Amino acid sequence: MLYEVKVRYTDGDKTVKVHYLLDAECFWEAALNTLKQLEYKVDVDVVSIKRSTIKEVIRVDNDLDYYIATISDTYTDDKGNEKIIRYKQLLPAASIGEAQEAISDYLKQGYDMRLDAIKLTTINAVL
Repeated sequence: MLYEVKVRYTDGDKTVKVHYLLDAECFWEAALNTLKQLEYKVDVDVVSIKRSTIKEVIRVDNDLDYYIATISDTYTDDKGNEKIIRYKQLLPAASIGEAQEAISDYLKQGYDMRLDAIKLTTINAVL
C-alpha cells in the first residue's frame, strides 16, 4: 500500500517541510522508513501519515516535480452495463506538458482509458 508522509525538520536556521510517498505495510512502517531516510537530520517530526489514493507510480525520478494524473478506465460488466473506474497515477516530469506527453504514451496500452486531469503535487520524493 502507498502512504503519504509529511515531515518537518530544522535545517540550519529554517524549518523544512517535506512530503514523501512510499510503499509500506502499515502506518508505523511508513513512519519508520521515512525516519530512517532522514536519520541525519535533527529534530525530525512526522506531521502526518495517510493512505494514498495513488494506485501506481509510473516511474521514479526525485530530481523532477511529481504530477498526479487522474485516469478513467471504461469497461462493460457481465450484464452489459458500462462501468467507469477512476484512479490516480504518479509520474515525474519537468513540466506539465512533459507530464501530459508521458501519460499519453502510458494510455496507449490498448485499454479504453482517458486522461481526466493532471496536476502538480507537493510530493518531493518517492522512497
